[in-house]
Amino acid sequence: MTRNADVLALMTDTISVAPFVSNDAYGVSSHGTAVEYPCRVEHRQSYVRGRDGRTLPIQTVVYVFPSSAGVLPGATPQSRVTLPDGSSPPVLATEAYSYDDMSHEVIYCG
Repeated sequence: MTRNADVLALMTDTISVAPFVSNDAYGVSSHGTAVEYPCRVEHRQSYVRGRDGRTLPIQTVVYVFPSSAGVLPGATPQSRVTLPDGSSPPVLATEAYSYDDMSHEVIYCG
């Protein structure tokens, strides 16, 4: 896969995404090994529709490109996302886009 160098130049941040594995008997979530991804983090207030159709306020939008292995995170609202500042806000919604050579994912955080 070839990447558009102009767009990748905008991906100045790195996040880590740990996939959701399961909940234990007490409801505590466990996650798999975190993987780092190049991204662009934008802190802005907006709204997004949740899986249940409710309108949810968001604080951060993350545009994620494939890892060095060429894999997108496949984040879900149960994934743990760690932003460059070390915070792990809740994932409210995700969208995946696939173009000719510019596949990416958008993660909306609360």
